Amino acid sequence: MKVAIPSNDKIKISPTFGDCVGYLIYEIDDHNLVKYEFRLNNNGTSDKEASIANLLDDCSSIICNSIEKPIKETLKNLNKQILKTLEEDAKKALINLMCRV
Repeated sequence: MKVAIPSNDKIKISPTFGDCVGYLIYEIDDHNLVKYEFRLNNNGTSDKEASIANLLDDCSSIICNSIEKPIKETLKNLNKQILKTLEEDAKKALINLMCRV
């Protein structure tokens, strides 16, 4: 399972989803972190929703504080699970998710 978390500094969850610097991508297998990467968000494209959907295509879940409605609808239509959290730290939010799964 791959999880995407929007971030501006690779540590904290970005307060905005579509306008963040990039996305932390965590690959989890059997409650273990297998791989980690940071993907830059291409904010300059004209079709923001399609660009983000393409960037996060291989992710099954999204963890965020908030998400813009058009992006949320696009990702939901692609069967992405969107989980909102009050947590600010990306790793803590990921650990909370891993405890639930």
